[in-house]
Amino acid sequence: MVKMDYWIEFYKTFIRNIMMKSLFQAFVFTFLAFGVALADFPDKPIKIVVYTGPGGLIDITARKFTAVAYKYVDATFVVENKPGAGGIVALKKVLQAPEDGYNLYACTKSNIAKFVLAGVGNYVDALHWTAMLMADPECVITNKKNSIYEWQAIVNHAKNNPGEQNWVGPATGGLDHITAMKIWDKYNIDAKWIPSESGGKAIAELLGKRGIAYVGNPRDALGNPDLYIAAVSSSQRLNVF
Repeated sequence: MVKMDYWIEFYKTFIRNIMMKSLFQAFVFTFLAFGVALADFPDKPIKIVVYTGPGGLIDITARKFTAVAYKYVDATFVVENKPGAGGIVALKKVLQAPEDGYNLYACTKSNIAKFVLAGVGNYVDALHWTAMLMADPECVITNKKNSIYEWQAIVNHAKNNPGEQNWVGPATGGLDHITAMKIWDKYNIDAKWIPSESGGKAIAELLGKRGIAYVGNPRDALGNPDLYIAAVSSSQRLNVF
């Protein structure tokens, strides 16, 4: 039997290789692993449990992870979608699984705030947090097909029409929602937060003109010329965008 140190080093080495490829959105892989036999592990697929439905950014990221994993380790990784309760459903799935190293939990920074707000902060301590791969700045994304999509225009419209703006994003209570509230407070904006099951669904709401702004990460705007980064929480604009 090998100690947990082997398991930790296995994933740390693997994740460092992935980081060098710069493929991932900010998220954390966590796992529970004790008493894994080196000669026998893995003898079945390793699950990456994600907290969104198919199409969410963490879901897409996890699937990229599985594609790259085949190049680095002799193991099969599969993605399992367990949406609900801001990530708690997926988290419970991992915590209730055997402590054998076959279940990873993929999440974003938003989940941590949700766990604390939901009074289940002890869940955080129940996991072994392996690595944080990247921290993307938060940003406000708009739809160029809306009549209002530039940042200053959004601010002006909000001040002239208090309470009329709908902002969209993932579930209530996460980092995106908190960022939106901080922005509203800073600019004296009175707006409503319309949560969706995943970032992908929230962007669909934005593209359907059912929201004036989406709060998320810069990568959320990739691949669609109609999506525009109106503001970014960084000291300077990002070169790629």
